[in-house]
Order: sequence, then structure tokens, then C-alpha cells
Amino acid sequence: MTPKVPTGDPEAIAAEKASNEEKLFEALNDPQFVAFLGKYPAEANLVKDVDKNPEKILEKKELFDKGTIAIDKLNGFITTEFSERLGVKIPEKAINGIREHVTDQLVENPDYVFDIIKTFEEAETLSADIAGLEQQVKDLGGIEQHMATIGQLEQKKDTFEKASSMNIIKAPLSSFWIGGGDIIGAFRAGKQAFKEYKDSRAALKAQYGYDVGFFDKAPIVPSFGIKDEIKNIEASIAKIQEKLASVDELNSLKADKDTSLKKVNEKLLGTLMSEEAIKNVALAAVTKKMEALAKGYDLPAVDEASNFLEKLEQFEEDTKSDIGADQKAFADKISAMVEVAVTNQLEAVIDTTTVGSKPLDEMVAGLSELINREKLGATKGGNVKWFVLATLDEIQATMPDSPETNTKKILIAAARRKLSKITK
Repeated sequence: MTPKVPTGDPEAIAAEKASNEEKLFEALNDPQFVAFLGKYPAEANLVKDVDKNPEKILEKKELFDKGTIAIDKLNGFITTEFSERLGVKIPEKAINGIREHVTDQLVENPDYVFDIIKTFEEAETLSADIAGLEQQVKDLGGIEQHMATIGQLEQKKDTFEKASSMNIIKAPLSSFWIGGGDIIGAFRAGKQAFKEYKDSRAALKAQYGYDVGFFDKAPIVPSFGIKDEIKNIEASIAKIQEKLASVDELNSLKADKDTSLKKVNEKLLGTLMSEEAIKNVALAAVTKKMEALAKGYDLPAVDEASNFLEKLEQFEEDTKSDIGADQKAFADKISAMVEVAVTNQLEAVIDTTTVGSKPLDEMVAGLSELINREKLGATKGGNVKWFVLATLDEIQATMPDSPETNTKKILIAAARRKLSKITK
């Protein structure tokens, strides 16, 4: 390439050259950058560029700096995504391997790294939008809080409407001195209703902004005053409902942004998993996790292993990738774990059932823990019951004949019959 020839004022040109030279020397004191330059082939003529075209070296320093930021974000992204989605920890050595791989891509295929940077920028924009929407929702207050306040206001409105329907103070004042129990009762009801309303009025005014009326200081509320207060309550309810509508709209926007962010992250994961070096890191971590999970033979171990397999399958579906782990062998191992765990659990129930008070109920209660599970490994829903009962039949068939075991066989048969009828 033809060297860029500076143009313009000679002093400015000299100053620019001196500045570039100083930047060049500073850059070449960065050991990681120097190692990065060493990845370029000889035909890149970097030795010549140091002397003749230092700006070319500085361009590569700019590329290196952008790449380093992207690599740091990428390593954090991979660590977080695999941890949250699969519960898999990527070792530091593997992270360093990914760093080396992406650094190589900066030399061989910088557009690949620029695409990653662009994706991160898109994800960061979406994350900022989501945070902003969450803050707006927070500023508007929680839905439950608003619904509770509406309920409170509706209750106050109902109380005032009832008081108004009793015609408080519409009769001449002298009517109160006539032995009219209903009128006096109405007066007392209205006074009490207003007292309750006035106690909460200040807090409602502070939050929803309607003015305290003249009648707040009155000992009783004439009927026309009650109507004004009912209008105030209705106006306050309308304001809260407007806020609730805004909260719903913001939550809807946030849900859309969440979905978009999820898709961006999954697309990036899929892109990364297409790289053999990164895929191998994932495969090693997943295989190690599988090996650790395949060693337990109780129900918690079965649940943990089967949950991991489901997460792995979902991960590959979401990212349209194939980590390459032997999922069939792992699924077969889980099935073996289920058989052992269920057999051990059933035998423990049988062994601990005593011919004491209500022995059948005791056995049914012990068996129900298994029967009512939502899943056992790959077995789910109603099939769990029949799998457990079939295993129970196998255990019963191998039990020896003796007075004690014959008694338990009878209880097993009765428990099986009862559970077949009353469970899913």
C-alpha cells in the first residue's frame, strides 16, 4: 500500500509525526499487543511499517484495543450464560483458550469480531431500555399497591353513598331533637363514615393530589358535601386507573424488549457454538457436569440429572446448536438411576410399614410421595404412577413367603388397588 503522505502546515505535519512516533513507542511497550503483532504473517510487512508506516501499526493497536474489550465481554457473556442456563462452570484455562481463539480471529477474520461487537452493542442498548422501563414502572408504583388503594377508595365511596342515601341533615336541624331513632342513627353513621374518610384523606391527597375540601373540618357532612366527596373519590380512582394503564403499557414494552434481548443472546450463543474451539470448551464442561451428576442413586440426584438434561436440550434448541455431548448415553444412565432410586424408596416404605394402627394408610402415605410426583427422569405426568406401581409389582413378586412378608404382600396389594383409583 502507498504510505499516507501528510498534507498541510509543515509544523503541524511534524507535530503529528512526533505524536504518532510517541504513540507507537507506547504501544510497543504493551506486551500483549506485541504478542498480538507476532500473530501476523511475514508478508504483512510489519517490520517495514514500524519505520515507514507507523500509522499502520497504530491502526492495528486500535483494532487490538477494540478486540480486547470485545473478548472481555465475550468471556463474561459465555461464563454467565453457561452458568445461568446450564449451571456449568467454564474453567479459567478454557476462558483463556477462548481469548486466544478470538485474538487469532482478529488477525484472520476481524469482521467476525466486529459482528460480535455489534451484537454486544445491540444487547447493551436493549438492556439499557429494559432498565429504563423498569425504573418508570417503579416510579409509577406497584400494581398491587394501586389496586389496594382503589379498593380502599371504593370502600370509602360505598360508605358515603350509603350515608347519602340516608338523607343526612336534609331534614331541619330540629328533627334531630325529635325522637327519630333512624335520623339519629343516620347522623351517627354519617359522622363516623366521614371521620374514617378524613383520617385517610391526607395520605391519599399526598399520593394522588386532590385538594382537601371545606368539609374536612366540619363535625358532620351535609348531603351535598357528601356528593362532592364522592366525586373527589371517583376522580382519584380514575387517576390511579390511568397509572395502572401506564404500568401495563410499560410492562408490555418491557416484555417485548426482554424477548428481543433473549433472541439476541441466543443468536450470539449459536454463532459462538459454531466455532470449534468454543464448542469444545462447552463440550468439556457439559461432559464433566454429566459425569458428576451420573453418580447418585437417590431421588434428588435423579431430579438434578434429569433437570440438567432438559436444560441442555432447551439450550441447543434455543441456540440452534449441537454441543456434541452424548445425551442418549446420559439419558440411559438417568433411567438406570431412576430404577434404583424408585426400588430403594419402595423397599424402604415396605420395610418401615408396621402392622400397627392403620397399617394400610401408613403404607399408602409412604407410597404416595412417589406416586404423586410430576416426573421421574424422562417419565412424566400420569405415567409416573404406572411406572411406580409396575416397580412395586416386581418387588412384590420377588418377596419370599413368610408370615411377615405375606402380611406385607396383602398390604401392598390393597395399597396398589387404592392408589390406582384415587391418584392421577
